Amino acid sequence: MKKTILLLSIPIFFATACKKDETVVVESPSGPTVDPPYSMLHYDASNMDAPLLGAGTYEGAARFSNSQIDAFVGADITKVWFYLKNLPQSCEVRIYQADSGDSAPGALLYSADVSGDMEAGRWNNHTLATPLEIPDKDIWISIRVVHSSDTRSLGCDPGPAVDNGDKMWTSAGGQWITLRQYDGTNINWNIRTVVLP
Repeated sequence: MKKTILLLSIPIFFATACKKDETVVVESPSGPTVDPPYSMLHYDASNMDAPLLGAGTYEGAARFSNSQIDAFVGADITKVWFYLKNLPQSCEVRIYQADSGDSAPGALLYSADVSGDMEAGRWNNHTLATPLEIPDKDIWISIRVVHSSDTRSLGCDPGPAVDNGDKMWTSAGGQWITLRQYDGTNINWNIRTVVLP
């Protein structure tokens, strides 16, 4: 009888996991070698490339709505991972909160200049100086880059883009849009955040 119940529950799991509004990927490594346990939140798949962006200042961000991450309220963000294909002139990790809506972030909760720690052609791992407690609000994880010329810096997956996976700000436009709105590129930024319970 127990086997029958288990088999019947498998299709229900897959049907629930494929809902369009449940796009946040939560990886939770387990086993005796993981101490302490953690979760990694992101939208992207593996790195494929990086969009070509001209001279200027840009932010690529992933927005996680309060409803998507309500199980993590009170947990600590400890690390931010991001892929750099080529080195920008400068780079900064930023974390914002937002009261509601998906058009723009609100208060800046954390920022760190990581320009001296960047490496090209790989995932870069920034450990927050002080863990940041996830508020009962939306959070935006952002990578701010400055280009002195045309550069492919902030990495992306092959796409297609999901809601909130390709948020973008440019110094030329001065407002938050998506990369799809900017130049039609249909990807998700390679931005991930590590959360400790």
